[in-house]
Amino acid sequence: MKSYQRDPAFEKVNYQPELVSSQLLAAGEKLWRKYSQTPSTEIWSNETFNVTIRQIEFYYENGFIKRDQAHRLLNEYLLMINDIRHSASKGKKDDFGLFNLYRNEFLLSDTTFLFKMGERRMAFITYNTMNILNSSQESFCQETEEYLNNIINKSSLISTTGERGRDKFFNLTEQRILASKELMR
Repeated sequence: MKSYQRDPAFEKVNYQPELVSSQLLAAGEKLWRKYSQTPSTEIWSNETFNVTIRQIEFYYENGFIKRDQAHRLLNEYLLMINDIRHSASKGKKDDFGLFNLYRNEFLLSDTTFLFKMGERRMAFITYNTMNILNSSQESFCQETEEYLNNIINKSSLISTTGERGRDKFFNLTEQRILASKELMR
């Protein structure tokens, strides 16, 4: 709200967890529960995690959050990443939704979603950081599915199998978080 949308209500306000509304927190928890129950095939790169780490560093370096807040956010992020790592090793999210996780080493930053519901498809693409375009146009969804399948074919499956690759992927992320915390001492 402060950086991307330039909301005047946050212009001179530093980060305070209590400013996050209970409605927004409830919506986030509901979204996480739905995500955990929905089977998915996901393609991640190291940039998937680095974006959030860099945002925390940016806010710390510019004085918008305090060191203890930055450390707390990074610790919570590490817990979330470890949950995802555990889900990847089982191939399931919270024992519900099937979870196929692929690691891609050349995909820099792309947030494209393709939902398939029977024969229907819908594509979602993020833009301007906080906005989403969606389309159910058949030709667009077909092109999106072909694009994603091409990326999967150039990626390594790291859920259920590929323990070495999975450990390397998540260990690098953990090291990056710990290095960020160390820089904030």
